Amino acid sequence: TQQPGRYRSISREHRQVEEEGQLVEQEVELPELEWRFALVDDYRPDPKLMDRLVVTLSQTDARDGAIGGGKGPNLGELQHVPGIELPDELKNAAEQEHITPTIDIPDGFIVTAKAFRLFLEANLELQQFIQDQVEELRRHKGREDYKTALKAISDRIRASIRDPKWVMPGELRTQIEQAYVRLSARVGTRDVAVAVRSSATAEDMAAASFAGLYDTHLNRQGMDDVLAHIRMDWSSLFNWEAVDYRENHGIVQLSVAMAVIVQQMVESQWAGVGFSVEPVGGYTEASAVAISFGLGESVVRGDVTPSYWVITPENKLLARKAGDKPTQIRFTHTGGAGTTKEPVPEDERFRFAVSRLKAWEIGLKTQAVGEYYGR
Repeated sequence: TQQPGRYRSISREHRQVEEEGQLVEQEVELPELEWRFALVDDYRPDPKLMDRLVVTLSQTDARDGAIGGGKGPNLGELQHVPGIELPDELKNAAEQEHITPTIDIPDGFIVTAKAFRLFLEANLELQQFIQDQVEELRRHKGREDYKTALKAISDRIRASIRDPKWVMPGELRTQIEQAYVRLSARVGTRDVAVAVRSSATAEDMAAASFAGLYDTHLNRQGMDDVLAHIRMDWSSLFNWEAVDYRENHGIVQLSVAMAVIVQQMVESQWAGVGFSVEPVGGYTEASAVAISFGLGESVVRGDVTPSYWVITPENKLLARKAGDKPTQIRFTHTGGAGTTKEPVPEDERFRFAVSRLKAWEIGLKTQAVGEYYGR
């Protein structure tokens, strides 16, 4: 079914399932509500990128999920979204409210799924250990101690992947180091602060969602720190919730690979989530904006009740609430990289995190993204 913009809906897909110990590919019909969207011109990954260990975000687009997982290539795709036409009211407030027409995506690169597979191929004993642990888990299936065994096995696999005795191939390490140096140079600093974000190849399947099951590490800085957290993201492929989810959905554990995004961090004063269509109250012609102080982690982790606006493209306000924001997550500026949770001053806790005009700008931009994707 053709959709507006560059996308079409996908009503059938091939899936790999395990039958009698064998990996089998099957084509399945999807219920209409589970249809996915793909680029009209070509759903397949770019063949020029398939053998790359590291690619920049700008080299990828939404076709490249097999290369960069569910999250990474869509960050590349977002760089193609055109800006918005600012209404006069927003133009007049642009300087005071820091309002811009552009949709800006922080720079970065992806350590590809092939890089993760290369790491496993270079450490066959580790690969066998993972397989042995999965077989051990299956012997506990249906038993009262299954969840206890699941968590213990997950911990063992994760600790093993992080163990420095398993060598990162020299070519891979060199390419990551070069990409980080180039990113730092483009930003104009020596060791740029980055987010190290997981992006698994099975993250956004039509009938399976792994949202929130993998790791993200914020405000990491320096080569050794970035390399260590790439390993941590690789190991998060075996978080116990993700292992259990794959077992319950017939997804072979080692058929999934983990790409890792290394992306310039923004030390935000406020952050949150924008919805191109309001998801709760049935306002189909309005967007929704949820914002809190500090980094967006407070919102996505549920630490706060964010300020919330439901607003139309014409700036008609349909609903809003100031929320309750007792804490905020900020950069750690003493004692190294990372983040820290801090209290929000009492006189700000129950205030709106941004102005109505700023919420309107964010709403317009989320709707522009939605229109671009044809949704």
